[in-house]
Amino acid sequence: MLLDQNNILHIDWNSLTGDSEKANPTEEYLMDNLQKTTEGKNNLVVLMHDAQAKHITVETLPKVIEYLHGEGFPVVTAEHFVSNKASGRVMEKAGMVYEATLKSRVINKIGEREDVLVYVSICE
Repeated sequence: MLLDQNNILHIDWNSLTGDSEKANPTEEYLMDNLQKTTEGKNNLVVLMHDAQAKHITVETLPKVIEYLHGEGFPVVTAEHFVSNKASGRVMEKAGMVYEATLKSRVINKIGEREDVLVYVSICE
């Protein structure tokens, strides 16, 4: 109710790769976690981190997209704060294409509204 009153949309993740659970996870570890946490779900929000220390996440993103397409998800989207340009480069490197800007979508940690950029991969 409070979120609605302040025009804030909240969508939480329901699957993950586990990239923050270990200091140096392997690609196999990330993909195994993704498969376990997406099984049987028709709608997904996958939690992943692209921090500088998470090179394996960046390297695994194309395989994550391929897996999701293979599981029947024809459209895969990813979002990032407009201030985090590095995330956009990660998405582009993984073959995703810029789709839209969602104006004032989130409130950042200093209490300011910030735009979110959306990237997409469509299975052909």
